[in-house]
Amino acid sequence: MRAEMRQNLTGGTTESLFCSGFRLSRTLAFVLVLMTFSAFEPHSAHAVTEADAEPLVVPNAFVHQFQPEKLDIALRLYVSVPDVPPPDEGFPVLYAFDADISFIALADMARNVTMSARRVKRAPPLVVGIGYAAPEDHLKRRIYDLTPPTDIGKLPKRPNGLPWPKTGGGDAFLDVLIDEIKPFIAARYPVDDRAETLAGHSLGGLLVLHALLTRADAFDRYVASSPSLWFGDRETSDKLIAFQEQTARSVSRKIPLRLTVGRLEETPTGWRAQKGKALENRKVWLKNNRMVGNTKDLAEALAKINGAIQVSFDIYSGLGHAAANYPAFYQALEFAVGPDAFRAVGEEGKSR
Repeated sequence: MRAEMRQNLTGGTTESLFCSGFRLSRTLAFVLVLMTFSAFEPHSAHAVTEADAEPLVVPNAFVHQFQPEKLDIALRLYVSVPDVPPPDEGFPVLYAFDADISFIALADMARNVTMSARRVKRAPPLVVGIGYAAPEDHLKRRIYDLTPPTDIGKLPKRPNGLPWPKTGGGDAFLDVLIDEIKPFIAARYPVDDRAETLAGHSLGGLLVLHALLTRADAFDRYVASSPSLWFGDRETSDKLIAFQEQTARSVSRKIPLRLTVGRLEETPTGWRAQKGKALENRKVWLKNNRMVGNTKDLAEALAKINGAIQVSFDIYSGLGHAAANYPAFYQALEFAVGPDAFRAVGEEGKSR
C-alpha cells in the first residue's frame, strides 16, 4: 500500500488514486473549498457571486470525514502533502490540533518549509490537521477534548463569568489520535513513523505536554505553543519536572520538546483590549494565568535537569496569545523536518 501510494503521489490519475475506498484527486491538487457561495451570505449590497469569483482552494490538500470508533463526535482530517516525490522512508509528519482555524495557514507555511528542506536535501513535512466535521463543534468541544483530567475546583474563574463546561476528555482524544487517526493516515499517505511530531497551541499545547507525559513513545517530537499551563493549577508543569527528574537516572532516548510563547500574552494591548469591567476581568485572568512566566519557568526548569526531555524555547516579541500561534506553527514545521532546527536551552549559554 505504501509503495503504491508513493508512486501515485508523484503523478497518478483519478483512477489510480484509490486507497481503502477513498478517492483522492485527479492531479494531487485536491480542492479544499474554504468558502462556498451557497454558504456565503454577505451583509453588503455588493454581494460576490459565482459569476465573477471562484471559491478559494488549497493546492495539494485533502480532507477526510472521519468518525472515530472511540469518540461520540465526527472529525475532519485535513492533510497537506509536499509537492515533491516522497523519500523511501516517507515524509516526516506533523499532527496538529485546532485545524478548523489553523490548517489553511499551516498548509501555506508547509509549502515554504518544503522549499527550504529541498535546498538542504531534507524531507519536507506532511501535515495532518485534526478538526471537527461540524464547524460549530470546534467551540463546543475543544475545552473538553483538549484538556487532561483535573479537579474542577482548581480552575480559575472565567473572565466572562460563565461556569466551566465539561473538561477532561484529553485522554480519550489522544487515544483516537494514536489508535485510529495515525493508522488511517499511514494507510493512505507515505509517512515516516520514526519522524512524527505533535503540535498544539493554547489548550492544544497543554494536551501536547500531557501526551508527552503519558504517551512519550507515541510521537518523536513535541511542540507546545503558548500552553495553558494554568489549567489545573499548573499540575502539568509539576508533572513534567518530576518526569524529567525521574528520567535523569536512566535516559534511554532524548525527547525533543519545543516551547514557545508571545511576549504580550499577559497584558491586554491596543484595540484588542476590552473596555470597563470586561477589561478589568481580562487583566486579572491574564495576570493570574502567567502565560509567559509559566512557560519560561517550565523551560528553564527542564533545562536544568539532564533528563529525557531536550527543550528549546522562544519568546516572540510583540505578539499576544492568538498571534503567537503563527510563528510557533511555522517553527513546528521546521522542527518536524529535524529537531536540530533549533538550539536546545543551555547550548552555547543561551536559549533561542
